[in-house]
Order: sequence, then C-alpha cells, then structure tokens
Amino acid sequence: MTHAFINLQILMSGFVKFILFMVIAVGIALGCLWFLGGKKQEYSTAISINALPEQVFPYLVEPLRVKKWNSRVDDIQPLTDGPVQLGSKSQSTLQFNGEPRVFQDEVIRFQQNEIFTVRSRAPNTILSSLFKLENESGKTGLSYQIKLTTKGFSRLLVPFQNSKRRQQEMAQDTLALKKIVESEIAVMSFDVSGGSFDEPDSQQQPTGDTPTGGELQGSSPSDQQ
Repeated sequence: MTHAFINLQILMSGFVKFILFMVIAVGIALGCLWFLGGKKQEYSTAISINALPEQVFPYLVEPLRVKKWNSRVDDIQPLTDGPVQLGSKSQSTLQFNGEPRVFQDEVIRFQQNEIFTVRSRAPNTILSSLFKLENESGKTGLSYQIKLTTKGFSRLLVPFQNSKRRQQEMAQDTLALKKIVESEIAVMSFDVSGGSFDEPDSQQQPTGDTPTGGELQGSSPSDQQ
C-alpha cells in the first residue's frame, strides 16, 4: 500500500513537471510570436515609367485610377470634398490576408508630383503607403513603400504570413501601373497629334457650280450682260 502510494506520488510529480514545462514552453513561444508580430513590417519596390511625374502622379491619388493598377484596392470612397491634398480623408476596402477589410485613410504627406503618403487604419492594423517620384530625364523614377504595424492578438499571426508573396504583389502592381500609364499617355499623345486631321480644310476645292476667278476674268462683256 505504501509502495503504491509512493509510485503514485512519483507519477503525479512527473506529470506536474511535464505540465509545468509545457506551460513555460508555450509561454516562451507566445512571447516570441508577440515580439516578432509587433515589429513594423516594411516592403518596397521601385520602377522606371516612361512618363513625366505630373503624368504619373494622378494614378497614385485619384481613386478611379488607383483601382486600375492596385490589386489590393476594392473600393475608395472620399470623405472630404475637393481634390486630394494634405489632410484629405477617405474610406477604403482593401484585400488584406485574403479578406476584404475596411480602412479609414488620411493623407499625411503631400507634395504635388513628388511625394504622397496615405495612412490607413483598421482595428489592430495600421498601414502606411509611401510614394516618391523623381524626374529622370523625362521619365519617372517611382519608389513605392508599405509599412505595416499590427496590434492586439493579431500580432501572433504575423510571423506566419507570407511576406515574400506580398513583396511579389507589390512588384506586379507597380508593373501594372507602368503599363497602364504608358499606354494611356501614348493614346492621349496620339489623339493630340492627330487632332489636326479632324479640322476642316480651309482651302476647299471649287465645285463645278462655282466659277473660279479665272473664269470671271476671261468672260466677255456680252456674256456679263
């Protein structure tokens, strides 16, 4: 009886030690995930676009044009009147980790044709998108950067997210932007250069019913009576 009781105590103490070890291990793991998930994530890409900065800039700030190239954007609804400027606010629906999420946006930096930064907030998430444009001998050097901060328990999931895929999506989006801008600028340039062909010719050819100056000068007095 006493021997069995001692064995039971040994088993219980071993089980308690195992549970205590697991609790400590899980706590350390969660602590690491919490720390890693709280770090700001940064993604960046750059591209050269065959257009001037003033031609590219509208595609970064105007909602309808942004939706053409940014695969993450489902919708943008302006909340302030007038053109986009410093302090402008909007509400956007973005694809975030495969699901649509609603963000409240605010322009926090704005230099026409040079710099544009918008900060988007959602529960437990802050997303900042920064664009810089430089004139490179008639072309635009565009750098695009995203900074992502996650709060709350969502931080525990951040280390499991595919950052490489997010980087690839950014590169694909900027390539789409380049193609759209260059194609639309080319179409507009063609329309402008070809506009003269639509203008009526001021030197119209005479018709058979209208006498020319030479015919009037060559007519005899008898013909004019």
